Amino acid sequence: MIWRTLTITFLTAFVGLGGPTNAQDLPEKAGPERTAKLFELFCFNQLPDIGAIAKIAKAGGFTALEGAELQKYQSDVPAEDLKAWKFDDLGGKYVLITAKTKPKAEELKDFPDFQGSTSYACTLFTPSNDPSDGVQKEMAKIMERKADGSYDQGPLKVHSWFGQTETLLVNIFHYASAKSKKTVLLSGTTFVKE
Repeated sequence: MIWRTLTITFLTAFVGLGGPTNAQDLPEKAGPERTAKLFELFCFNQLPDIGAIAKIAKAGGFTALEGAELQKYQSDVPAEDLKAWKFDDLGGKYVLITAKTKPKAEELKDFPDFQGSTSYACTLFTPSNDPSDGVQKEMAKIMERKADGSYDQGPLKVHSWFGQTETLLVNIFHYASAKSKKTVLLSGTTFVKE
């Protein structure tokens, strides 16, 4: 409950700037709706501003990860700026990660206009308690449509949404265990033309 109080007190100052969800909109009980809303609040409403995400983590009293604990979240494309925090919410343990990278050319092969762009990513690792179909349903509400596609990636089932403007390319992903049908993480990446 302390975390929720801190969240409402501090995050409203940062997030209550006009996004469709703010800290006061968080459901009071743990579950798919709250998990999806946490992602919307921390990642979706903030990207590509990873600095705003860092402010939210600091204001929320999240524990910053450093050294080897941080490096285990480094991707195969080393981030220019990688930050991660862990926090507890209603008994669940989460990890919030931000990264700024220069993506590989093949990553954007289907989007030639975005070659040379900068990638800003935010990932929320969840406690894996939420049924994937419940989180999937809540994410569809946030995205205002069903997933644009789905595919298998090793032991995970991935659902994805894509959006594009002239200067931004946005990818949103929901990863769930194919075996247990539980949500593992939610992730968003915004490619910004420089």
